[in-house]
Amino acid sequence: MIAGIVAEWRPSEPTLQRVTIAERSAKRCELLNAILHDHLREFGLQSSDQRATVNVAIAAPPPSTGVETKSNIVQFGTRAEEKPRLFVAMPFADDFIDEFEIGFHEAAKASAFICERLDLQVFTGDIVAEIRKRILESHGVIALLNSHNPNVFLEIGFAWANDKPTILVAKEDVELPFDVSGHRCIRYKNIVQLRELLTNEIAHLKAQGILARTA
Repeated sequence: MIAGIVAEWRPSEPTLQRVTIAERSAKRCELLNAILHDHLREFGLQSSDQRATVNVAIAAPPPSTGVETKSNIVQFGTRAEEKPRLFVAMPFADDFIDEFEIGFHEAAKASAFICERLDLQVFTGDIVAEIRKRILESHGVIALLNSHNPNVFLEIGFAWANDKPTILVAKEDVELPFDVSGHRCIRYKNIVQLRELLTNEIAHLKAQGILARTA
């Protein structure tokens, strides 16, 4: 999160003027506060004591010294933009948080991919147009079929129509509809098994050059 903010305002004409972060977790607030105040000068920030929680105003970036900063946080935003992405088609429901956070995200990270779930992204405009754009720009799609969500099947169909590699995932006891039952699907009993199976699948497809951007 910090890397994204820093990456946005560091250009010579940043669009951001001020960032306010609201966080319910006291532990995360403490960590965020420590990171920000340890790197105020490097980030070109100035602190504010108006509230007990973190409230940091953006100031002008520090003068260039001709030496590129080595900060991992500063460089992270740029590196993240360059990483290949996998679009995740899944219901936007709390029931599947573990599938995304532990199964999909960690499996993708093991092969240096970033998982994109549309409800966690910031965008403006028509959601269907944004879904199409994200799928076309992705290197592949991971689809969770546990709840037979119609939006998920719509996204699978669009991915297939545009020749995007698509990894189907479902729990062992889920009965798949006829339209997808003939396709290979990763079946799992628990989240740990899902992470292991999907990690191997993504690594194998990456090694074969199948997960590659084509649009």
